Amino acid sequence: MVCMLMYDDKTSLRQYCIKNNLCYNIINKYIMEQDLSIQEAIEKYKKCKGRHDTKAVLFYNGMTLMQYCKKNGLSYPTIRGLVINKNYTVESAIKHILEFRKRKNEREKKKV
Repeated sequence: MVCMLMYDDKTSLRQYCIKNNLCYNIINKYIMEQDLSIQEAIEKYKKCKGRHDTKAVLFYNGMTLMQYCKKNGLSYPTIRGLVINKNYTVESAIKHILEFRKRKNEREKKKV
């Protein structure tokens, strides 16, 4: 059985997205993974559209992981790699990076 999301009585969500140049897959992901209504998902997509991280699925502290990393001077590719490839949680990956930086700074201080 196939479940079709409807934007309104006559238009499927996919048709609406095609007509309005929206990415159906991202909007559908917001609906399914974040339990948003169709309207909420469309608004979220429109708000994010055009950013480099529009397809981001990793979130931390109410923002995308990319936004969080930029704001806090962390390496997004490194943290994302730990999460995707090493099965870390976002929280544990950030903690790992911060502990690594702390150890590195302590070693550098000992050299001086």
